[in-house]
Amino acid sequence: MKLMFVANSSWNIVNFRSDLIKALISKGFNVQVLSPNDNYSHLIPKLGCDYIKIDLNARGLNIIEEFKVFFQLWYYIKILKPDMVLSFTIKPNIYCGFISRFYDVPVLCNVTGLGSTFTNHSRQNYFINALYKLALKKIKICFFQNYEDMQYFLTKKFIAKHQAYFVPGSGVNIQLFKKKNKTIKPNKKFVFTFVGRILKEKGIGELVKAGRGLAQDNSVKIIIAGKFEKTKLPTDLCLQFEDAVRDHVFDHVGFVENITDILNETDCLVLPSYREGSSRAILEAMSMRIPVITNDVPGCNNLVKDGVTGFLTKSMNHICLEKNMQKMLRLTSEERRIMGNNGRKKVVAEFQIKKVVKVYIDIINKFNLKE
Repeated sequence: MKLMFVANSSWNIVNFRSDLIKALISKGFNVQVLSPNDNYSHLIPKLGCDYIKIDLNARGLNIIEEFKVFFQLWYYIKILKPDMVLSFTIKPNIYCGFISRFYDVPVLCNVTGLGSTFTNHSRQNYFINALYKLALKKIKICFFQNYEDMQYFLTKKFIAKHQAYFVPGSGVNIQLFKKKNKTIKPNKKFVFTFVGRILKEKGIGELVKAGRGLAQDNSVKIIIAGKFEKTKLPTDLCLQFEDAVRDHVFDHVGFVENITDILNETDCLVLPSYREGSSRAILEAMSMRIPVITNDVPGCNNLVKDGVTGFLTKSMNHICLEKNMQKMLRLTSEERRIMGNNGRKKVVAEFQIKKVVKVYIDIINKFNLKE
């Protein structure tokens, strides 16, 4: 059986879909990947699948270029004749959804998170809502990583109830994300770590303010691991971030290839995001027995239980965030160890990659038998 994966970046495929693709190939599926060319594209064939470059710009707004991408996808679907298409992120979901209305190919869309596109009230929000409502009528399945996102799509009537399925995130490799034994250094600082893109929606503004409140504590270190692009931040927030780096409020280490190295030195993950699908950063930290401070919002509060695996914070509230960071510091090492163990147990029970793979294979086989 031939499966086609379509995503808005090769980075997305390599970082979030690698384990799924390898598992599907091991089960005898033939996998093709269509995604834009970036620094990760050369790694896709190493997964054992075919790679085809498409000219999709995740943030592009040029109508002519978007039509070109749409017909490029249609062309490859028509000539390659996949038995099923799995699309990820907004544009691939919409384009493959429209193609499924006019070309007889089963499409399985994946909503990995709504983000600011849906939580604000911009014209772009209404436009994408309208496109989704038109595009998803004929798809076979729409996968969601949290029930709030699923309910949003059902309430808006983007999809029918029989099309909605829950999948436990993108899956975590619990063998890779496993805490290594280490020697505790004398006078070691307590390390808070943020992992993610440097965006307003990830709560970076609140973290900067909370970090300044903790800056006088010489026993604390804050690490920011994520790519910083000035064009992705409002001007005032960009300046605040740069000032905080200059003032040594935290260490900005940029994008980290092997995040397990950072996590192995981390005492607590901090992710004050406004909304997630099912945060991979949180799941990876929990898999490594690291307690987590995050916001009480969809995609985060379904992973972290307040007082059990970490602390939940009011969204967009830097004062509450700082209080929870101080609260984490006041816990004993044994209390934090118990929190970390609770997180590991949750990931093993609900979010490890083999459980995610099983959901996909069950659905793929279900609809393959119907064809």
